[in-house]
Amino acid sequence: MADHRRTGIFQTLFVLVALGLTTLYALGSEDVGIADAAGPASGTDVGEAQVEYRTESVTYGEHFEAVAAYRVVDGSVVGASLEHIELWSQVHEILPVTYANRIRQFGLFAEGPANTVAMVHQSGVDSSAWILSIDVADAGDRELLAETLVHEVAHLATLHTGAFTFVPRITEAECDGIMLDIGCAHPGSLMAEWIEAFWPDVTAAPTFDADAFVAQYATTAPHEDLAETFLHWAHREPVPFGSVLADKYAMFDANPELVDLRDDLTALRAGHGH
Repeated sequence: MADHRRTGIFQTLFVLVALGLTTLYALGSEDVGIADAAGPASGTDVGEAQVEYRTESVTYGEHFEAVAAYRVVDGSVVGASLEHIELWSQVHEILPVTYANRIRQFGLFAEGPANTVAMVHQSGVDSSAWILSIDVADAGDRELLAETLVHEVAHLATLHTGAFTFVPRITEAECDGIMLDIGCAHPGSLMAEWIEAFWPDVTAAPTFDADAFVAQYATTAPHEDLAETFLHWAHREPVPFGSVLADKYAMFDANPELVDLRDDLTALRAGHGH
């Protein structure tokens, strides 16, 4: 991890607060939710045949400009420019193939550098599929993109169907576990266990405490706390002994899927020199 950006949880936080920046928000800023099922029809020439496919609409917000959207078929983006194919290849350098294969649509948007770097949405058509979108303004910063995608893959690993059901696929009355603004954490899921252990009141953002949260952004919602903590744990950043953060790390340590995911992320990072 680059020393100029992240030299430890508490030193990094101090530097960002002192400068009045929001980079920690950028490391974990995404609109986790469901994409709109309807979308524009697109096509690409394959030999003499015209292959038609659809991309789902994604709501980015008023400060975001949609740039491009591509379907992902057999691990490749369909009809993308060479520049966007290269960006997609970076995703494959960072994410283990099991998780990269869950991404069925790749989007590009423009918001500005070091704000929202990337975001994920669950498909509105297929609940097992995800949409990944990246800000073109940050595409050239490989280290920042790599850190952000580690945060995003934590969402893919913990908010998948069976563990979590997004609104509007479920209502509060139908939720058999813990209801959040974005959906229902089902009993026995890591997200439900995380909330039970560390978020006594999901309706109110807790006060930041450096012994309990890796960043201010982690206090915004339980799923963001989990993903941002996962980023720090995956990079083996130290936490105070006996702290709440140590307890959060221990929950990850006890989860075989996440331990394997961390090992895969570490091997990919070493293999590509990140």
